[in-house]
Amino acid sequence: MRGQLLSLREAEFITAARVIGVPDRAIAIRHLLPNLVGPLTVVATFGAATAILLEAALSFLGLGVRPPVPSLGEMINAAKAPSTLQGLPWVWIPPGVVIAFIVLAVNFAGDGLRDALDPRSARRS
Repeated sequence: MRGQLLSLREAEFITAARVIGVPDRAIAIRHLLPNLVGPLTVVATFGAATAILLEAALSFLGLGVRPPVPSLGEMINAAKAPSTLQGLPWVWIPPGVVIAFIVLAVNFAGDGLRDALDPRSARRS
């Protein structure tokens, strides 16, 4: 985000706004903030997807939430015996697929929000 902000600060439209006398606060609100909303949504959604994966991984290792609380990682951990992995795939495949779908959905939603909120994208009717 810092790099994006520094590159936007040196952009021509910011220089043009300074030349005509627009105050710094107005430049930040009207020019910089709309250009940073897209990358901020991507960072936020990647952070959410990472948190989901970390919770599942910690629960799989036994370091996450305690057993009365349901967790996808704990569900996969319950099926770690080789006989369960081979003979009962319906115990561990659905939680793994759900984790994958949730993370993909969050990432795709963030990418879609970035495309929708990016002022630099071409808006054609």
